[in-house]
Amino acid sequence: MAVLISAVALWVTTSFHGINEACVALAALLLFLMTGILDKTRIKNIDWGFVLFFGVMNSFAEISMRLKLDQWVMGIINPVLPAFSGNPMVFLTAIILLVYLARVFLRREATLALLMISLTPWAQIMSIHPGVLLMTILVACEGWFLIYQDNSYLLTYHSVEEKAFSHAQARKLMVVKFVSCFLVIAVSVPYWKLLGFIR
Repeated sequence: MAVLISAVALWVTTSFHGINEACVALAALLLFLMTGILDKTRIKNIDWGFVLFFGVMNSFAEISMRLKLDQWVMGIINPVLPAFSGNPMVFLTAIILLVYLARVFLRREATLALLMISLTPWAQIMSIHPGVLLMTILVACEGWFLIYQDNSYLLTYHSVEEKAFSHAQARKLMVVKFVSCFLVIAVSVPYWKLLGFIR
């Protein structure tokens, strides 16, 4: 219990002491092994494939930024956007599709930051409030089709030992969510115009 509390405390205060979260987790694991809390049997029962997969996916955003993948993607997107800039609904629909495309390569947080920074000037040219752009991106970011795209889903799926539902069942729900995302934005556009957020 002391090791867990210490690890959480060190994770929360990373900005003060500068110790990497991975180093804290590794130190906690070593303490569990040295004290015998984790033995060979329990180590074997850990889903190491999922642990490694989760770690790789969490690092993907940082890797893509260092490789300038985000700049490469925006270099492709920026010339295409003017074609969708004539109508706010068409523009926001294109944004939703763009978010779904970006989410194949980037995590939710990286997608949100990248697209907000890159698309805000376009939204302002079209007299669309940045809050409308942010709301559209946030709604679209919650959707996924490939299981690695959503960490919360993976945690839920593995925490019930893969017995509560299948990936195929979850994907059906995501199709409904995908369609509802467009419907929500379509209904919201007239309301945003009424409030003056879209002119």
